[in-house]
Amino acid sequence: MSLDGQSRRLCYQLAIIGVASLALQVGAQPDLASKEERIASLLLGVQPVPLLATATTQTDKGPAEPVRVERTEDGYLKYLGAPPRHQLPFAGAIFGKPDETARNFLRDQKALFGATSSAIDFAHLKTNVRANRSNVRFRQTYAGLPVFAAEMMVQVSSQGGIEAVFSSIARDVKDLDEKRLSLKPDISAEHASARVRSSLVRTLGAIDLKINQPRLTVFVPAVMHESGPIQLVWDMEVSSESGLESANVRILLDAHSGEVARRYSLLYHALNRQVSDANNTSTVPGTLVRSEGQGPCGIADADNAYQFLGDTYNFYLSYHGRDGIDGLGGALNSTVRYCSPNPSPSPPTCPMEGTASYSGGRMYFGAGNVADDVTGHELTHGVTGVESRLNYANASGAINESFSDVWGEFIDLTNGSANDTAGNRWLIGEELPGGAIRSMKNPPAYANPDRLNSPLYVPAVANPTGGRDGNDFGGVHTNSGVNNKLCYLLTDGDTFNGQTTKGLGITKVAALYYEVQTNILGPSANWDDLYLALRQAAVTLGWNPADRNNIYRGCVAVEIDSGGRDLYVDKTSTCRYPVGYSSCGPFGDFGPYVTVAQGVGGLVPGDVLHIRSGMYHESVTIETIASITAEGGSVTIGQ
Repeated sequence: MSLDGQSRRLCYQLAIIGVASLALQVGAQPDLASKEERIASLLLGVQPVPLLATATTQTDKGPAEPVRVERTEDGYLKYLGAPPRHQLPFAGAIFGKPDETARNFLRDQKALFGATSSAIDFAHLKTNVRANRSNVRFRQTYAGLPVFAAEMMVQVSSQGGIEAVFSSIARDVKDLDEKRLSLKPDISAEHASARVRSSLVRTLGAIDLKINQPRLTVFVPAVMHESGPIQLVWDMEVSSESGLESANVRILLDAHSGEVARRYSLLYHALNRQVSDANNTSTVPGTLVRSEGQGPCGIADADNAYQFLGDTYNFYLSYHGRDGIDGLGGALNSTVRYCSPNPSPSPPTCPMEGTASYSGGRMYFGAGNVADDVTGHELTHGVTGVESRLNYANASGAINESFSDVWGEFIDLTNGSANDTAGNRWLIGEELPGGAIRSMKNPPAYANPDRLNSPLYVPAVANPTGGRDGNDFGGVHTNSGVNNKLCYLLTDGDTFNGQTTKGLGITKVAALYYEVQTNILGPSANWDDLYLALRQAAVTLGWNPADRNNIYRGCVAVEIDSGGRDLYVDKTSTCRYPVGYSSCGPFGDFGPYVTVAQGVGGLVPGDVLHIRSGMYHESVTIETIASITAEGGSVTIGQ
């Protein structure tokens, strides 16, 4: 194989033969090289041989790929992933204690992720154990206070090695370190709660409100991919069985000024089934008309809800081994023929068709609005609330909504319902009185975007609000079309936006999204996080390179891929550690690969491999979608 001196780029479909990773793969766009050298120097400072620099094999099946690395815009580590069937060695591992192993890792390496302040720590949230590995979640804290939506996930193998790390944390906390923001509130928790209650009562009238104990929290807008100053807030959840959107919210109240910093919805537009009937009123929960094991009650909406809740429960159990919303067999509560009360003086409209929501552990359905995909959609909001807890605004809210559509449609397509025709496939809500409300196959048919840069995409907003006159929390129901299209492409396959994606089927794609939903994504996830999570989930599930390439094609098609890296090969390099950098850098340590095989081993889909001129006497087969370009003259590869 030869490349001319004009840096012509070629794309190959290939298979890596016998290539072992030698060093931490942080290869390298030139403008980031100095930051990457800083990361490398931090690694070198931990142990004589860079920590995470080599991957030790867990099995002898197949060659080692390199460690996968993604960085934040300011150059800190955002994602680390060991090669398939490998783990990153860690001296602080404690065999049989994954929580302590993960905590030790964060304690030793947190600066590499941007947690450079001595006041930053991480508190254990929960551990999910699946497929012989532990997925350990931590909440970031500052001076003992939680940081809103800031989390890290550490995946620990059964041998105590680190398989993957995802970070979505606050890095720039200079205002806190330099005491420009006091962590002592001027408003007490009691005052904050009373202020929120009185404000909502003035707006909504005398309705029953429950406000949990306010929790003093640090709010860093950058974690939510928003702009604005760091604030000390009282974080409180407000709920009401009224089902009114404005009464089921998460409010962040500035602990100094008393102003509302953010308002996020907790009403998502969710086997022990408990079906109640509001009989076209706003009564909650209504009259219990059918419980688990009872026969039909004769109310069509109630009997349909009972059936479709069972379909949804059975899908989660048979495909994912999940026992209900909480995974512990908790009751599936729903109210049918429900009419949401409007703020006075407007009376509620009943019967209220075309509405469904999930809030506070209960699903609400307007008259005639009980359908199989809608039921699966709303119940999945409950699963999201237990697992990834995706915040209901902007990109994270759109992913939240799309996950509900994904499982709603999977349930619709597998429960044997009579309307599963080719024309209805991938339509959401086709059984509703007014017909379908979205198409996952063709989102623009319902004015939803099918790719990130679509003119239909709703821009993020700084103050996400809902309701008919609001901004739909930054377009969560509209922008969900991006991942809806991706799910369709991965499941059925199609050619779209210049990419041909192979269909992998419901079973495989459902497993992929479930791994992402339950074990990887955190509350503040955006589209780039979803892309990285899908890549890691495929590795965790043992997908072969061809199927992992397929994910890349789909992500490129809907434009959520984060772009490839530039890696370099130079057979004349004398740098001590070949990791794909363009040069040895100021430390003389980390530089280009010296063989094409090393470079090929370093590729992940979308990368560009720059090979410096010369003759490379090697035989390589490439399996990863990548571009190759000659640098400084002609390149010849072959025996």
